[in-house]
Amino acid sequence: MGPVARTLRDAVLVVVLTAAAVEGLGRAVLSTQAGRAALDHRTLAGTQLAAAWEIAHTGTLGNSQPLVPDPVLGWTNRPGAHEAHGHRVRIDADGTRHQPAPEAPTLRVLAAGDSFTFGDEVGDDATWPARAFARRPDWAIDNRGRNGWGTRASHLDAVHALDAAPADVVVYLLADIIVPRNASGFGPWFPPRWIDDGGWRAVPPAWTDPMAWSAHVRARPILPRLVDVAVALRAPPPPADHGVDITRHALHAFADDVVAHGAAFVLAHAPINTYARALERDPSRVARNPGVQAVLDDLCVRPDVRCVDAGPALAERAARGDRIQGFAHWTADGYDAVADAIVDGISP
Repeated sequence: MGPVARTLRDAVLVVVLTAAAVEGLGRAVLSTQAGRAALDHRTLAGTQLAAAWEIAHTGTLGNSQPLVPDPVLGWTNRPGAHEAHGHRVRIDADGTRHQPAPEAPTLRVLAAGDSFTFGDEVGDDATWPARAFARRPDWAIDNRGRNGWGTRASHLDAVHALDAAPADVVVYLLADIIVPRNASGFGPWFPPRWIDDGGWRAVPPAWTDPMAWSAHVRARPILPRLVDVAVALRAPPPPADHGVDITRHALHAFADDVVAHGAAFVLAHAPINTYARALERDPSRVARNPGVQAVLDDLCVRPDVRCVDAGPALAERAARGDRIQGFAHWTADGYDAVADAIVDGISP
């Protein structure tokens, strides 16, 4: 056998053995009670095993704010003072980003969402909850955003917070990325996600903005990546609109619980990443992700849901030459514009 033939033979053996190992890993993860229990579909439809695994082993998700595992929510912010993306980040003991509060607030606002509520890529004083407080220092605004969270995790956290202390308004910022995240997950491969039907599924990632996705996967260890691939190979993809269905269902349940707690539910939306960059090029046209639009069309007809579109506020900033989109999140000017829209939407 010549050297070329031996090289080909060795390459085939490596591929076969690797495929067998990945297949075995997928079977092992999916067959264990611990693997399934790690993402109970009744509580963690918005998170994923690989992401929780990465946080447990690296203390972060990609290059984001330091995180710690949470037995119910998947993960939460690590308390203390940190530096992320070159900015100061202060996390209180309960895992929420630090916010000043008045002694006698006239309105109590709970801000729920993912990294766009948390305020990734900006300092403590530049998040949209912080900028909203700067406009309304008589409001107490609780920033409960967490990087990487889906709708269900935000819902559970908000209900827990409402059980502990009442709020007048709950604002949920629906970023475009949450819709595919609710059905799939992070990563350039096929990450697993535990979804409402109680089974494992996998879908390709949203490639509409690769920079935003890559920010979350640069630090992913090799073993969670293999788990991603292994589980994907063991399960067929869900329907193309599955993320929309899950998000719609999750938001209706979220709104129901908020209203049952005696608070108003505000659903806010603003263009991010690809759509925000398009605004910088042409502020005259505010485009929206079709999946998000389908969710909004369903939720915003409810009389007990108030919808706030921050797109025009971002377009106004872009029209005057402000840079509104950073690497994978808004700039300080972008967050400031979103705060303007939300404060106006909440105010009588």
